[in-house]
Amino acid sequence: MKKLVVAVVLLVSTRALAREEDYRGGMVVFARDTGLWRTDPRGKGPAEQIVALPSPAADVRMIRTDPVGRTLLVDLAGTWWWTRLVPGDVVEPQQLPCAPAPARLVEDGSAVVCADAAGHALLVRLGPGTSRTFPVPAEGARIITKDGARSLIWADDRGVWRASLARPNKHFRLAPQGPSRGFLPAPDGSRAAAIYPGEIYVKKVKTPADVLDGFALDGKAARRRLYNATSTVIDWSWDSQWLLSQDDKEGACITRAVGGEYKCWKGYTAVSLAPDGSWALLLGKRAAPKDAPEVADDDKDDDEPKGESSEGGESDDDDEDDDLEPSVPVEQHSLYRAKLGGPRAAKPSLVETDIAGLGALWLPGTAAESP
Repeated sequence: MKKLVVAVVLLVSTRALAREEDYRGGMVVFARDTGLWRTDPRGKGPAEQIVALPSPAADVRMIRTDPVGRTLLVDLAGTWWWTRLVPGDVVEPQQLPCAPAPARLVEDGSAVVCADAAGHALLVRLGPGTSRTFPVPAEGARIITKDGARSLIWADDRGVWRASLARPNKHFRLAPQGPSRGFLPAPDGSRAAAIYPGEIYVKKVKTPADVLDGFALDGKAARRRLYNATSTVIDWSWDSQWLLSQDDKEGACITRAVGGEYKCWKGYTAVSLAPDGSWALLLGKRAAPKDAPEVADDDKDDDEPKGESSEGGESDDDDEDDDLEPSVPVEQHSLYRAKLGGPRAAKPSLVETDIAGLGALWLPGTAAESP
């Protein structure tokens, strides 16, 4: 009997640890009222406020962080704000001199690359507040660090380029053809994804279309069509292995940059990706309150699939969900988590019913640790 009890305890403990390790200590950040709140990935709470916003949470369009989750960027109705997270405190963000366009943190969280009023790349050092403008397009521009030296990568109609911050006038060509739009390099600068002119099949007929290609930033840039060819990339994972994208038909997708593996969830909108690509946060139709008597258990990650997946680029979905809406009404949405692991795309699980704005964030486990 004692051995049986010990075995049961060990089994339960092992499953609990497996679930804990599955999330790697990560937390979920969402907007509500006039602040940003943090909760566990299952939404079991209680939620803890970590940031006091200068405007209603409904203004939140995007939230971003560095790989260890110490610095936050928040887009509030087109203005960018930043703050350092302090365990146990509610902090107030500071406004950045950035235009209403995407902004991205440098990997060590010391600076932000955004756009100035003319659409040029603007590097803002956090803390001192000093800035430096580069006369190149801001869309997709990214600072990478290699061997202790920083470089700026950008794209224009002549190609894709890299220049050292120490010698910005000396350019190196990384790809011979400039993209149509949607250019975004990986955090380590090894690869990029972008929209180029191409063709897709429409009712078995080749039709000209803008398509999503991935390619190495090696000077040759042999492009490879990614599975979700008509998608727009939302973000890279910090390990430079996975892409979070949005497609009008397929919905929210996680796609491996090399190898063809993907997962998609129809009827959901992609907002954030874990640093290692293992989880995504999605917006979906507004769910019933968690305390409602008929709510299903949101811990069932292996529930009936609604989406598709593949290890090699072939879909095993039977299109039974094609009638789902591909976008989420701004005024009616809830926050869900989606799991990369597993052979099929399991139905996303509810994290928070009552959220505001369109931004959410998967915060790495290191961010919750005390200094």
